[in-house]
Amino acid sequence: MLALAFHITYWDRLGWPDPYALAAATQRQRDYATLLNSDSVYTPQMVVDGVRDVVGSNRTGVLAAVRRQREVAASAVSLSLARANGGVAVSVGAGDPVPASVLVLGYDSRHVTPVKHGENAGKTLTESNIVRGLVRAGTWRGGAVALRAALPPGEHLAALLQAADGRILGQRGWNDFFHAITVL
Repeated sequence: MLALAFHITYWDRLGWPDPYALAAATQRQRDYATLLNSDSVYTPQMVVDGVRDVVGSNRTGVLAAVRRQREVAASAVSLSLARANGGVAVSVGAGDPVPASVLVLGYDSRHVTPVKHGENAGKTLTESNIVRGLVRAGTWRGGAVALRAALPPGEHLAALLQAADGRILGQRGWNDFFHAITVL
């Protein structure tokens, strides 16, 4: 399992802009709110495999959501990814013909950040698996496909195959399969 932290921008107005916030992460959270029929966005939010929404600080709820999604991971579409010629090569295997986006994410393993302003002023945050960039490599329609994409910023790479309804149909991390957990 690999939990990815998508830092959002809407808290930046409180006096300390998050140095890792991405407009794409904020939009991704708003899209999840629509897909999951939620009236609002919030933090800390976790979305497991694109279908299970849970408060990220609710350990029991998070573990239950991951357990419920184990069966889905067993039938996931295969993906592989590698750095190639200054970009990323992504291969997606065949599966049920559900149109989906192939996304490539760059993320950093760890950052330690002193907070100077806002409600956490004076604290130091240790953050893990921070998404630094998100690139759409192309569309998948059920058949095997090989795609190329620009290399997103970040130390490591992950790829997601995400259906229009939010479901994660396949995923590949830097060296292993993972549940696609979005932390917002």
